[in-house]
Amino acid sequence: MPRICTVCSHIDRRAIDNALIAGDSFRKVAARFDTSTGALQRHKGDHLPANLAKAHDANEVAHGDDLLDQVRSLQGKALAILTKAEAAGDLRGA
Repeated sequence: MPRICTVCSHIDRRAIDNALIAGDSFRKVAARFDTSTGALQRHKGDHLPANLAKAHDANEVAHGDDLLDQVRSLQGKALAILTKAEAAGDLRGA
């Protein structure tokens, strides 16, 4: 049965990941969070890339949602302009 990553199960995992991503030394991070440099090295090599990929995917989804909201807003404005133009009988601005 494989061992559970002590960094993945650490209470300060986000802060550890941020420190590793920022390039802090393994020794400095290990001392700050009371873990071993070996555990940090394994975590950074084996688990951090997958977590970064998940974060990237979530960011892409959020960006897509933002774009969709913008399109919906623009569509609403365009329909409002069209409605006013039709009511005025002047479609030149629409």
